[in-house]
Amino acid sequence: MSYRDDFRDVEREGYWSLPRIFVGLLVIMVLGFGLTFASDYYGLMSYKFFGPQFANAQREVFVNSNNYIQGKTGHLSQLRESYQMAVADGDNAHASILKSMILTEAATVDNSKLPADLSAFISSLKGGL
Repeated sequence: MSYRDDFRDVEREGYWSLPRIFVGLLVIMVLGFGLTFASDYYGLMSYKFFGPQFANAQREVFVNSNNYIQGKTGHLSQLRESYQMAVADGDNAHASILKSMILTEAATVDNSKLPADLSAFISSLKGGL
């Protein structure tokens, strides 16, 4: 046997093995895409596992955004003014309702991100419970 015969044997085997490798890779890809589609379709992978984590991450970003904090600051400032007016008028029932509203709203925002006077006011309300 000469080197040419050996080369032809290798070449002939290559013609048989390359299509088999290609078909094998194609079958693996089709199975992979099929399993991914089935798991996504039935909600096994993406929604049940990643959905709650994604929603929590979005909520964290929203709660720490400047717009949210500014909105809460404005709302709490309005409630503080209403509370102070109710206390000055001697309307204790209205003042206690406003106090509970202020404390409920203040629980949804990080008090360290509020202005110092508003944070001190909320702290004084919490101390009066």
